[in-house]
Order: sequence, then C-alpha cells, then structure tokens
Amino acid sequence: MKSLLLIFFILVAIVALAFWKGSAARARASFSMLPFGAVDRPRPGEALHGRSTLRGWALSESEIESVAVYLDRTLAGFATLGLSRPDVQKAFPAFPSAAEAGWQLDFDVTGMKAGPHELEIQARSRQGATRDLGDVAVTVVY
Repeated sequence: MKSLLLIFFILVAIVALAFWKGSAARARASFSMLPFGAVDRPRPGEALHGRSTLRGWALSESEIESVAVYLDRTLAGFATLGLSRPDVQKAFPAFPSAAEAGWQLDFDVTGMKAGPHELEIQARSRQGATRDLGDVAVTVVY
C-alpha cells in the first residue's frame, strides 16, 4: 500500500512539473510577441505649442495594428502607421515590416490648459498584445 501511495505522489509530481514547464514556455512565447519600439518626439520635458508632431517607431512579430496616444490618461488619437524607417530596418532586419515601422501623429494643443501634461504612447499588435512605448511628460505653453 505504501509503495502504491509513493508511486501516486511521484506521478502527481511529474504531471505538475510538466504543466509548470509548459506554462513557463507559453509565458515566454507570449512575452516575445509583445510590441516594442520608441518615442522619438516629443522628448521628456519638451514644450509644446500649437500644432506638434509626435513620432516614433513600433515593431511586433505579428505586425502593428495601431499606435494610440493618450493625453492625461484620455485617448487623444491614433497615429498614422507605415512611415519609412531605414534606421529601424538596419537595426532589426529579421522583421519584414521594419522598413515601414514609423508612426506619426499631428497633434494640436491649442486650447489646452497651459502647464504640465502626460503623454502615453501605446502600440497594439495584430494579435492584440499591447505595450506602452513611452510615457512622456510635456509642458503646453502659449
């Protein structure tokens, strides 16, 4: 009876270990599918006035579906995608869409309250994975 109980516990341990290793592998695979990129402009602390241009780049194994810009935690707009970025293509040649990884949003701050504001830029892949590309503190001036 004791040997059967020991065999049972060993089998349970093997199944639990296999499940844990499989979960870890799935977590690593999903992590690698997150978009990544950068915000080139505006730079942290930059003063914005009138019409400003926000730009950067984003990549994902499953391509980028959208780049959203939030101002003070409220959706402000979606960037235009597919802009030429030969520098990104050179840095990430394994990504077929790297040459057109650029994004841009023309942004009008006229009428906004002068002072500090927060921009959050978030990329979303075609598979639905999202990642914040940058959190940029800016100042609106007139």
